[in-house]
Amino acid sequence: MVDTRLIGHRLPDVRARVEPGRLRTFRRTIGAADAADPVAPPTYLFALEMLESDRPLAFVEELDVDMAAVLHSEQAFTYHAPIRAGDEILLRTVVSDVFEKKGGALLFVVQDTKATNQDGRHVADVRRTLVIRN
Repeated sequence: MVDTRLIGHRLPDVRARVEPGRLRTFRRTIGAADAADPVAPPTYLFALEMLESDRPLAFVEELDVDMAAVLHSEQAFTYHAPIRAGDEILLRTVVSDVFEKKGGALLFVVQDTKATNQDGRHVADVRRTLVIRN
């Protein structure tokens, strides 16, 4: 059964610095044409959040589900301004939707993250969907 009480649940904020060396390594890893480009590629926010969070899987742990039952099914990025090496990014995530499919066999949890930089500028939004097999 869907627990709609999850909607509105805030995950712990993540504060992260876009380290130039880590950004170069990430760009090389994904095969970016210019590894020295100081602008972060779209998927970097996901990596940044996972690397800088004290407990990147805290939400799944709170749900008390087996990690083997969790799938990262979808992720979308909307950028409002470039994220650059040296930026300090604040990531605030909230559960925005919870729903079931296949007669309750699959639970979908949608999380929205707002990213702001050190100047308080809203630089990006990230939406991800987790699927939990019941």
